[in-house]
Amino acid sequence: MTDNIKHTRMKKTFYSKHIRTLILIINVTIIAFLVSTSCNKKFDTPPLESTDTPTVTMSIKDLKAMHTVKGAYDSIVNDDVISGIVTANDSSGNIYNQIIIQDNTGGLPVQIDEDDLYTLFPVGRKVFIHVKGLTLGDYGGTIQLGKGISTSATTGSKRVGGITSTLVNSFIVKGAGGNIVVPVSISDLSTIDTSMQSPQSSILVTLDSFEFAATDTTATYGYANKDSSSSRWFYLENCAGQQVELYNSSYAYFATLKVPKGKGNITGIYTKYNTTKEILIRDTSDVKFNGPRCGAGGNSGGTSTAIRIVDLRAMYTKDMKLDNYTIGGTVISDAANKNISSGSFVIQSGNSGISVYAGSTVSYNVGDSVVLNLSSSDSLLSYRKSLELKLHYGYTLPTAIQATTAITPATKTIAQINTALGSSLNDANNFEYTLVKISSATASGGTKFSDSNVKLTDSDNNSITLYTSSSATFGSDNLPTVNQGWVGYGYNYNSTHEFSMRNSNDVSAAGSGNNNSSTTGAGIDLGSTSPVTLNFDDIGTSGLPKGVSCYNTATATSAGTTSTFTTTAASWSATGVGFKNFASATGLTSGSAVADQNASTNRAFGVRQTSTAGYDPGAAFVFQISNTTGKTNLKLDFLLQSLDASATGRTATWTVDYAIGDNPTSFTPLTTSPETLTTTLGTFASTAVHVDLPDALNNISSTVWIRIVALTSTSGSSSRPSTAIDDFKISW
Repeated sequence: MTDNIKHTRMKKTFYSKHIRTLILIINVTIIAFLVSTSCNKKFDTPPLESTDTPTVTMSIKDLKAMHTVKGAYDSIVNDDVISGIVTANDSSGNIYNQIIIQDNTGGLPVQIDEDDLYTLFPVGRKVFIHVKGLTLGDYGGTIQLGKGISTSATTGSKRVGGITSTLVNSFIVKGAGGNIVVPVSISDLSTIDTSMQSPQSSILVTLDSFEFAATDTTATYGYANKDSSSSRWFYLENCAGQQVELYNSSYAYFATLKVPKGKGNITGIYTKYNTTKEILIRDTSDVKFNGPRCGAGGNSGGTSTAIRIVDLRAMYTKDMKLDNYTIGGTVISDAANKNISSGSFVIQSGNSGISVYAGSTVSYNVGDSVVLNLSSSDSLLSYRKSLELKLHYGYTLPTAIQATTAITPATKTIAQINTALGSSLNDANNFEYTLVKISSATASGGTKFSDSNVKLTDSDNNSITLYTSSSATFGSDNLPTVNQGWVGYGYNYNSTHEFSMRNSNDVSAAGSGNNNSSTTGAGIDLGSTSPVTLNFDDIGTSGLPKGVSCYNTATATSAGTTSTFTTTAASWSATGVGFKNFASATGLTSGSAVADQNASTNRAFGVRQTSTAGYDPGAAFVFQISNTTGKTNLKLDFLLQSLDASATGRTATWTVDYAIGDNPTSFTPLTTSPETLTTTLGTFASTAVHVDLPDALNNISSTVWIRIVALTSTSGSSSRPSTAIDDFKISW
């Protein structure tokens, strides 16, 4: 969220200053009217651009590219000039000490310690900025331009400082007004690039077919009591259940106006705060919600009211038939790995989730966005003391909208889960069927996941039943014998509190990451002695080495999504998807029994690809080196192992590539020896791979990424191979 909306240091003189300005504007307007009647001079024509404007030497995109480390501050030393058109200012009070400019490569907030900026920089005015001596930084990943670093006297937090009023003219040259910036139309939020260098960040956009949540349609844009909160936020949703946050300053002149009840388009500045997508309006004229709300036709048979999952849960007092509602959420269950009843799936929106029973075949993937049109034929009921949305017989499940990001699990203790599951079903604090992570717990009561009476117990001796269906693809896998992190969702089964995982990736080393959060940590430290070798022999107890991680959905232009490494020893022929702890091929044969594999002390970092979205293609072994400072002539060697020879099947092709920086948006392929790298189901092999790393990686002070990645789909038919990396070595 933009710090200039969330500010709490706004002086109480803000309104009096604006009143004085308003009186001045009224007086000037009266005089202008009288003068115009006598000489017909047009006072509303913007001033002409100065003929003495500087030459533009850099685009906004190129300037923002100089800021690569989130949370850092970069002083600009080159004598460059950028230019942009003002798309937002402080005219309505919804922005403070800031203007936002845009050229054809992107947008940029500019911090200025001056009030009434709209009188100097009206929307549509072109400005030229000498950037030498200014500072680049970011707020929650949104890059800003200002001067120096400002520290809050109350909180001690830091942000980019503003250009003082006495220096504004030294850095900013005013150009002509009246320029028009056409907003970019966006109807699908999944198309938005959320990286720090995103070309969509801070540009003017129009979001199509959005509305306020039904429970917010009686609210005002801001708070009347400005001392209690300086900003107010809302979730805006489209009919697909996608959400974007709207933040408004309670000092905006429109703060006490009620929000509209309908659906339509909203125009504003797209921004983000960390991973949260946001939009900032300039005025209420940017909000055109005049149409009917989401939900006509489909299974509902009429006009529907869009509600959130939390609102649906709040309705429940006893088993009941529903009305015409539209509800959306993100799928957090995994039909492909079969640890859920046939015909059921789980959706989550915000901090609320619910189990849905359709009765028909469910093929949704984890992360799919689903919108359900409900009617009086559908029911809300307690099924074995957990809340269930039961769809009527013959309900046609809608096609999912594939999401680009999944729900991030909230870290909860077993005690917190048990407390939530013991509360009433309509309690907003009951987070059953929401994705959570237990950071550290030990499994007991069985040897396989699907054994009866398996429990998870933490260090405080709190326990919850771990339920795994015998039909689950990982049901026969061995339970880990050490503390692990567990991702899944809790629910009631009669009087028993239960916890279910979705797939084998939901188990990770205690305290490590999960499917949707970074596990990277600090990078690989090359130290001073060549070579540095990672043999992965202790990954069963310690997890992956520092700087090593695994991703899915990787492409040539995206790192993808962080995946989970399962520390439990896995057999080469185990068909569950995910990154695994395999026995290395070294010292074993293709016919080595599972017991021999599990007993082997020589381990390898592996993956089993399946048809699960993001793994074929998209699986990536990732190695992040902290820096290569003082090192040249770098070389890479590793073993690429094809392990499962139990049947014949597909072939996976692997690419070695690299990138530089903390959040790279493109990767460069490397030449390997052998040139073509493949693994095949039915082939047992351990191939020595050598790579001469390019001079571009010599003496680099930034993070260096090296990936071994499947960028293309497997070839052939049947199942996919089990692939592993061993003895990863960097020398110089």
